[in-house]
Amino acid sequence: MQFDTEEKSLKGLRKIKKALIPILKSDNWNENLIDFAEKYDFRISGPLFSLICGNDIEIKNKALKGFSILGGMDTDRARILIRRAVWMLTEESGGLPWGAPEAIGEIIAANRQLAIEFSKLLISYVDEIEEGPDNYIDHTPLRTGAYYSLLLLSETYPELMEDSWKLLYRCVFKENSAASLALLLLIIQKLNAAELIPMIEQKKFPDARVELHRYDQVHIYSLKILAEETIKKLKVQ
Repeated sequence: MQFDTEEKSLKGLRKIKKALIPILKSDNWNENLIDFAEKYDFRISGPLFSLICGNDIEIKNKALKGFSILGGMDTDRARILIRRAVWMLTEESGGLPWGAPEAIGEIIAANRQLAIEFSKLLISYVDEIEEGPDNYIDHTPLRTGAYYSLLLLSETYPELMEDSWKLLYRCVFKENSAASLALLLLIIQKLNAAELIPMIEQKKFPDARVELHRYDQVHIYSLKILAEETIKKLKVQ
């Protein structure tokens, strides 16, 4: 009997995942996703995790919005989702948890209580320190996902990052990934971290083209020009 119940549950999750894909590809995908989440609530979380680990960039980026919706629906159940994503980022999970850092960011950006609880953990994913717990993400693409989430945090609850300029200094100094550096510069702009002007001026940013995705939008930057614009904005604050 237990196996029958589990099989029915798996079939239900597959059905939800199958239904999500055309929703995310529809013209009114955002409104349709909200309606779908209201109908199936946290039953969509498993399929969402599956979709953000997939190879379809369009589906992955839009599926992240689902975590934002769930984050605003129920704090206790959303906390469980964060813990699942956190576990996915551990070695014990046994895989590369694509999208897990971004999922955490989407949830906490939609829920101030969870942002308070998990912002320090999120920050620790990009902070390579010699002492204390080592949560630093070595894998560059996954670490870039953590910067994506920190950008969301800086946009929604900047006060939770107001003492982070020393961390950002270390990150700018050490990072070589163009995408990570672009996200760092955007975070610095949001936080008005003028203390970092000397570091940005000192850092030799390459003239690299960077594409940053947010749901169905693509923002294209020249990293070198973005650094110059960041300095200008900080100097007029």
